[in-house]
Amino acid sequence: SLVDLGALYYIGHDGEPCPSLKELPSAHKIQVAHVNGFHCLKVHYCVCVGAPTPSTQLLQARLFPGTLHSPKTAYTLEVLNHFHILNLASCLTARNFLNTLARLT
Repeated sequence: SLVDLGALYYIGHDGEPCPSLKELPSAHKIQVAHVNGFHCLKVHYCVCVGAPTPSTQLLQARLFPGTLHSPKTAYTLEVLNHFHILNLASCLTARNFLNTLARLT
């Protein structure tokens, strides 16, 4: 997985670490659903004064948070669009779609 490889995803500042970080805090692990399955990522949010909430930062990074408060799951806009098309064309349920993504993983 990307986490096992040590990959870090910096949100804000064009993918660079936040300059307000004095020392690197522990990254937040989130599950991201994409069209090819679920992926575990380590995310560092911007911690600048006046920075948006983590859920807003995820939205700005084109990731739809699973919850507004302390998100631990996110969905790419591509997977949401993919589900929308499949749902309209074949009445695929969200549960069946998520089960399919789990099997792809």
